[in-house]
Amino acid sequence: MNGTTLRGFRRLLRDHPWRVVLHPKRPIGSVGRNISKSRAARLASRLFEPLTFVPGLEEVFVHRITYVLEKGD
Repeated sequence: MNGTTLRGFRRLLRDHPWRVVLHPKRPIGSVGRNISKSRAARLASRLFEPLTFVPGLEEVFVHRITYVLEKGD
């Protein structure tokens, strides 16, 4: 679902009977080849992590929307 915003995905969840089982919030810069090679990238990733929990800022700092869902009743 390329181009989906976090807000749009949550709206989709709200309108359908899905239960969130897991929702990891990996910050930008925490995934990929550069993170293992660059100390600066690891530091930036750690600094960005708290911002993935701030409403409004999470749209910017979450690496990708990742959910594990379970179909509800």
